[in-house]
Amino acid sequence: MSYGTSITVDLPFPDAVARVRDALKGQGFGVLTEIDVTATLRDKLGGADRGLRHPGRLQPAVRPSGA
Repeated sequence: MSYGTSITVDLPFPDAVARVRDALKGQGFGVLTEIDVTATLRDKLGGADRGLRHPGRLQPAVRPSGA
């Protein structure tokens, strides 16, 4: 049994991360924290074979009054 959703894109990892951030911003969200899963696995377990990032928390972007 599997839970979750995945999407495969034909982009270099840094470009895909930038597009996700831009898409979230376009919907009024900002990324407050980000977990670099690859670095965490490398540091804790000695390896990770692909780029993984997790936006740790999202909140509606703050808009200045009158905007």
